[in-house]
Amino acid sequence: MKAIDYLHERSAQLEHELPRECVVEACAVAAALIADGQRPWIGRIRDRGENYAGPLHAARFSGRNAPAWTTHYVCCAGDLAYDPIAGEPVPVSELAERLFGRPLAVEHFLDFTGEAELRQAIRKAL
Repeated sequence: MKAIDYLHERSAQLEHELPRECVVEACAVAAALIADGQRPWIGRIRDRGENYAGPLHAARFSGRNAPAWTTHYVCCAGDLAYDPIAGEPVPVSELAERLFGRPLAVEHFLDFTGEAELRQAIRKAL
């Protein structure tokens, strides 16, 4: 399945269900991008202060029992971010504002080589 098709299909499912863990979503998108011949990388969005980890609330899920995260991982390729919450490729520089309503940076966390390596890198970063 092409990455753009996966993104649209998964985004449509989010009208009726909450997203899976963002790492799982990012890995699924990465696999589709690799199949499309792209070189994906994993971005990380956080709102961090010296002793503060701000919650990230996706506007799309506002209301009761809406999920919140302190870190959000997203699959990117080049200067585009591919997040099912957005539903379409979005410039990396605009993603956090679009999803969370705040102009936060998407840091280049690592080049994607596989889900196991991503999870290991996340554990090391904690």
